[in-house]
Amino acid sequence: MSDKNCLKILCLHGYRQNSQSFKAKSGGFRKVLKNRFEFVIIDAPHQIPLGEQNPNNEQDCLSWWFSGENPDYFSSKHLSNYVKGYDESMKKICDSFEKMGPFDGLLGFSQGASLVALICILKHFNEFPYDFKFVILCSGFKSLTSSHVAMFDRLADQKIRIPSLHIIGENDQVVDHDRSESLANDYFYCPFIIKHAGGHTIPSQTSFRPQYLNFLDKLNDFS
Repeated sequence: MSDKNCLKILCLHGYRQNSQSFKAKSGGFRKVLKNRFEFVIIDAPHQIPLGEQNPNNEQDCLSWWFSGENPDYFSSKHLSNYVKGYDESMKKICDSFEKMGPFDGLLGFSQGASLVALICILKHFNEFPYDFKFVILCSGFKSLTSSHVAMFDRLADQKIRIPSLHIIGENDQVVDHDRSESLANDYFYCPFIIKHAGGHTIPSQTSFRPQYLNFLDKLNDFS
């Protein structure tokens, strides 16, 4: 991008999505911010196997990790000691920084937002090797996989000081809004929260543009 004011952001889609479906579903949101962001959307590395969560064995039905097996599946509500695919997803993200970065920020939707939160914890402890200035978490939640819970537990009373925008649907039937608010308020320092009356979506109405821009304009003031 030639516009120095345009921020380059790496986007992580949700479970059972891919880069193209997320591009379509986020089109309105991206249009609202087209002069402020360059969006780079990548695919999660794991296909969801044939089963209840992928009954047609679609090749573009993807996941960042699985929380259950036989066949592999994922549930945001699943308390589990099982995790598969997380390391490969982290490698994919690091490769994206190497090949397509640097990035000013990260944006995640649903499972993608949960992964962004984990990356923020790693960055907090200087265990993620790439720099970014902010994150946007849409319909985010704290992963209940035991190894991920342990990562949150490491924070103890500390708060992640990466500037964060949390977009929360008050009628989200997939990720309860209370979980998204808890992720924001319990683990992030001064989270910027935008609520909307919709569900498991990113609001695209132009009426939200001032709130989005308000967050971006305050980035330099964050301390």
